[in-house]
Amino acid sequence: MDYTKYRDFTVCEAQAENLEAVIKHGSLVKAAKALGKNSRTIERSIESIKRNAAKRGFDPAKGLSRPGPDGYKLQGFSDMRENEEGKPIWYKFTEDKLRQAAMIKETIASMKDDIKPLKIPAHTKKKYDKELVPWFQIGDAHIGMLAHKYEVGHNFDLKIAERELCKAFQIAIDEAPACERCVINDLGDFNHYDNIAGVTERSRNQLDIDGRFGKMVNVSSRIMQYIITACLEKFKYVDVIINKGNHNDTGAIWMAELLRCRFQTERVKVLDNDCEFIPYRMGNTFVVTSHGQNCKPAKMAEVVAAHFRHDFAECQFVYLDTGHIHHKQKAIEFAGCQWESWNTMAPTDKHAHDHGYESRASLTVVYRHKIYGQRGSNTIPVEMVKDILDNVPAGTEANKRREVYTV
Repeated sequence: MDYTKYRDFTVCEAQAENLEAVIKHGSLVKAAKALGKNSRTIERSIESIKRNAAKRGFDPAKGLSRPGPDGYKLQGFSDMRENEEGKPIWYKFTEDKLRQAAMIKETIASMKDDIKPLKIPAHTKKKYDKELVPWFQIGDAHIGMLAHKYEVGHNFDLKIAERELCKAFQIAIDEAPACERCVINDLGDFNHYDNIAGVTERSRNQLDIDGRFGKMVNVSSRIMQYIITACLEKFKYVDVIINKGNHNDTGAIWMAELLRCRFQTERVKVLDNDCEFIPYRMGNTFVVTSHGQNCKPAKMAEVVAAHFRHDFAECQFVYLDTGHIHHKQKAIEFAGCQWESWNTMAPTDKHAHDHGYESRASLTVVYRHKIYGQRGSNTIPVEMVKDILDNVPAGTEANKRREVYTV
């Protein structure tokens, strides 16, 4: 195989280095030995390069030899054949979303040896509560959303999102008791958009976005890494749940895989998020999380009872956590389950504002006991966070008024 033809299809320095080593040494095994890497790492890297080339329209095995320019992908693919009567038949192919999700995981896994793991803070606390588990509930963070105060009454962008969410976590962690374990529960829509075009994947509606896609990815991953590292300084074990939302079906996949690569330690567990419903059991308490856009609360209780029947039956306390609606929904009980939605730290964008969708912005930590279930919560209002960040007297942000023309 002539690997030199794939030079234009690498997406990072690591892939370029691996490809050049294969070209120079003539085989995957020899290239791996020269670079001091595992041969499987080189193999996955080359496979990823080939997939990227195919997306651009270059795949000699399928007869594709006319790649499009960088930044463009092959929109469709059809293959003309002849049937037994000699008449033409066109085979048309479309995207396989499940396979694409698997490819994202494979791509990040192929770079695992090249991603430098973060330094894990030492856990020094001698005494901590092993039964109580703080759940940090991240409602729809919408990192990458853009809002202007003259349109909706407040400003919001990547910079604001990062400083406010990180500060809220710092406050919440400081106020939390010393516990052996905590859960970071991202309830979906952590990212505001999921593609370079900045449109919704399903309806292709244009979103109000801040920054290029790559910048949004950089800020989002940096926030998550900060949050997990901050939790590791106080808690011995940190479990991370990344729910898929309607704004970030793909983003949730690459985020989970990236965090697994960055936190290569037994103290951090990033749960599998292939399923719409993510189960988590702690003793007598059972929690199932989901973004909530596809399944109503009562139906979600039925799903939990059917699909997780053993844990559902064995636990006295069953909780269903969702996001999506942005506001705090009073806890409702369905068939022995307590359903609740959680607030977002992000304000409303223009679409939500113009349609009258309003909600309080806050970060909530709910304390759940392995034996006795929910034992209380702590809410960090965004107004409090803003006052602390701006170093102004308490209540300054809450007392701000929107400009009103007055005569």
